[in-house]
Amino acid sequence: MHIKGKQGRLEIIKDGDSWYAHISFEVEEKAVRKEWRKIPLSPKGNLNAGIDIGINNLLAIYTEDGKAKLFNGRPLKTIAFYYKYRLARYQSILNKYGVKTSKKLRVLVQVVVTQ
Repeated sequence: MHIKGKQGRLEIIKDGDSWYAHISFEVEEKAVRKEWRKIPLSPKGNLNAGIDIGINNLLAIYTEDGKAKLFNGRPLKTIAFYYKYRLARYQSILNKYGVKTSKKLRVLVQVVVTQ
């Protein structure tokens, strides 16, 4: 999803041995099917939400009313690992023959980069 808006203040907080960065962002427009649409300025409710971005849990969302939602990131990690493995294996084969690049390698790199 592509969004446009204004970035707010960055707050860095230390909690024991952990550091947290909080960034507010005010969304003004979002891309829907390659077309930019305005977002209503007034929210539907009066609750705040926090989003934690990670790897195994791609997103962890928590709202003030106590609701939480987790989005699993492991399937995406598996796909990325598979294509990186294929890329490394093919580069190894090319190196045995002293070749730096090929059409297949360019396609594999494009697949890995766009994931």
